[in-house]
Order: sequence, then structure tokens, then C-alpha cells
Amino acid sequence: MTSQNAAITGVSTTTTPGQGASTLYHGPWRHEKQTLSVQYVRVPEVSNQTSHVLNLSAYTPSAPIGKSNMLWIVNADYQIMKTTLGYSASTPFVQPQTFSLQPVSAGPEGTAYYPLPNAASGHWGPAGQIITTSAFEDRRLWQTSDDGTEVHQTCEGGNFAFYTLVSGTNYQNYNWPLLQYWTQYEAGYIWPGEKYIPRKHAGFYANTGDPFLHKRLGSYYNIYGPYTTEKEIYGMVFVGQMLDIIGNHVKASNYTTLNPANSAKNLHNSDISEGCSLYNIARHQY
Repeated sequence: MTSQNAAITGVSTTTTPGQGASTLYHGPWRHEKQTLSVQYVRVPEVSNQTSHVLNLSAYTPSAPIGKSNMLWIVNADYQIMKTTLGYSASTPFVQPQTFSLQPVSAGPEGTAYYPLPNAASGHWGPAGQIITTSAFEDRRLWQTSDDGTEVHQTCEGGNFAFYTLVSGTNYQNYNWPLLQYWTQYEAGYIWPGEKYIPRKHAGFYANTGDPFLHKRLGSYYNIYGPYTTEKEIYGMVFVGQMLDIIGNHVKASNYTTLNPANSAKNLHNSDISEGCSLYNIARHQY
């Protein structure tokens, strides 16, 4: 095998003169890179209504929490680029993609849950984020066969979509930020059938103009009954498993566009196109 060093034809170098002189190798390089971040929030689903208060001035339904599960927004980036940045070595460099779980103790509506979530134990908490702490990187000298392979893919999408009824069975995407929807519609509920119906009660469906939530990829990380931190028992192995699920949906472009064109669409056949086809969870390390 031929050693990749400054003696190879076509490798550009710069040398800093004087004491402690150093040489930087400028390739050109083939530099492959991948990152992922996840913003998430836990949302409730209620069981059937158990009681209500009805009078001439107000109607207040009451229902127990049947379970809660996760909504998330992903931001992914994958690229292969040709660069001439200077590095201290001309040998290939490979670094796996690593992550940091960063839960918060309060949900978006402000309620805090105790004990405080412990990221080291794999607690997701009621909301938070997962960030890439070290990007996947694969850097080697650019070869003639690499010509024409540069690519850059990015995506931002969610495993949910907000809609507002336009007319009949036609719906329009409604761009509510993930961490604001619960405070915007704090009287809302998620009913069986995975529809979010703000300020409605059992038996009512969305009226024209009402925004509601549709979960695109089913329910993930169900916790049954009222949420408490102690019910999060799965640990860091589960965090890795969830990141693999999230990453595979990135590769398959299964996420919903967060800010699509406001055109009338059928509820179950619109705006599921966000992803990066070259994203690969094999580059993850937990």
C-alpha cells in the first residue's frame, strides 16, 4: 500500500518557518461529514371523558391521561466535499458520530416533573434535545475517481403535522412551532385516532379553520398513565435505539415538511418528503 504523505504528487503543503516549525497538508481532500439534531417534546393522549362541568357560561371536560408519547423535529446534514483546508497529517482520518441527550425538567406549558431527569441514566424528561457532539467525518486524499461525487443534503422535518380544515376532506398545513403548540392550545387533547383537537371534547371534530395535530409515524416511547420521571426505565441503550429509528426515518425521507406551501391537500397524502437519502445510522456510535 502506498503511504499517503507529502511526497505524493499533487498534495499541497504549507510550512511555518522558525522555532517549532510545522507543516500543514492541504490535500485536496475528500471530506465526508454527517450530523443530526433532534428537538423533542412529550405529549399526552387522554382516555374517554369521565366528567364535565356544564353551565350557561362554560363547558369544562375532564378526562384521565391514558398515555404520553414523543413528537420530534429533526435537522440532518450530510455532505461530501472537496477541500484544501490544512491538516497536520496527510493520512486518512475517520471519526464516528456521537450524541448528547439534553433533557429539561419542565414541559412547554411550564409544569416541572420530579425527580429531575438524569441524562446519564437515559431520562428524556418532558422535553429537550439531542445534539451531535462529534460529527461523523471521513477524510482522505481526493482521487481522480472522486470527481463529480460532491453532494450536500439537508433536511428539517417532524414526525407530526399541524393542519387546518379548509373544506370537506381537504386540509392545509399549519406551521405551529413544536414547543409552542401546547401553550397556544393548552386546552387541547390528543384523542384516539391520533388527531389533535384544540379546545374540543369527545365527539367533536375540527371545524373549518381549526388547527389540529396528526402524528405521521405512529406513537413512540409510550408511557402509560400520568407522566413521571420514574417511569423512564429504559436507559442509554434505548436512547441509541431511538436515534437509530429517527435516523432511519431521515434516510427514508419519512418526515413532514414543517413550513410547506399553503395549498389544500388530502390529510394522509401530503408533505411527507423530508429526509437525507445518504444519511446512514452505521456512522452512529453510542
